[in-house]
Amino acid sequence: MEVKSDSGSTFDEAKKKLLQTLSVLNDKDEMYFTTASKIGKPGEKIFFDNKDALADSVNHTKISDVTHDLDYIMYYSNQILSVSPNTFKEIFFFTDGQKSTFLNQSNTFSELKK
Repeated sequence: MEVKSDSGSTFDEAKKKLLQTLSVLNDKDEMYFTTASKIGKPGEKIFFDNKDALADSVNHTKISDVTHDLDYIMYYSNQILSVSPNTFKEIFFFTDGQKSTFLNQSNTFSELKK
């Protein structure tokens, strides 16, 4: 279900924020992007070696009714970060604010430290 606000759909707002965030990345940064509906799908491209290709992928992203809870998203993200050779790692989550993403959360962040 797409949620609307005064400035358009919250999904489109999340995409705009993601595109704005790309401007702070360097061209040589290791960049991964996926949507909740595509997490873990075989053959799905998640690594991008330039910001333009990533921005194009974001612009073509469509809303989906597939969701995962935050624990699963954090686990998946941790798998990506764990294989990165970079010393400094950052991850950005963008959401359209659907309640299902944040229901029934455990102590996810402290579990990742183990």
